[in-house]
Amino acid sequence: MPVRVRYYTDPACSWSWAAEPFVRRLMWEFGEGLSFTWVMGGLARDYTVTRDVYQWLLGHWLEVADRTRMPIDPLLWKEGPIRSTYPASMAVKAALEQADDGAYRYLRVLREGLLCFRRKLDTTEPLVEAARDAG
Repeated sequence: MPVRVRYYTDPACSWSWAAEPFVRRLMWEFGEGLSFTWVMGGLARDYTVTRDVYQWLLGHWLEVADRTRMPIDPLLWKEGPIRSTYPASMAVKAALEQADDGAYRYLRVLREGLLCFRRKLDTTEPLVEAARDAG
């Protein structure tokens, strides 16, 4: 019987991105011995409430990158911030309903796109493009 792991996350969570190497190692090391349940947290319904949050997030992402040595490009929050994490979270939930293993790949592609390449994930077009990239 596999060990059940309930993983609370969000595609835009920098700490979840920082934990990615550990999650991947667990998957590789234990394979079928683990059963993941992915719970999307929905970090922010609307970031546009105040512009001060963008400056805080820029600093926060810099701190996470410094502490964890994971690649993170915080300029997203200065040049073209996302409005919400809900669309990406809902897209991952939809992928989970279709294929659990494919949903993890999709989540990974979304995170890389947002945190490393400043790909905005709060509209349909980039979410569909990420789904194509994930296979």
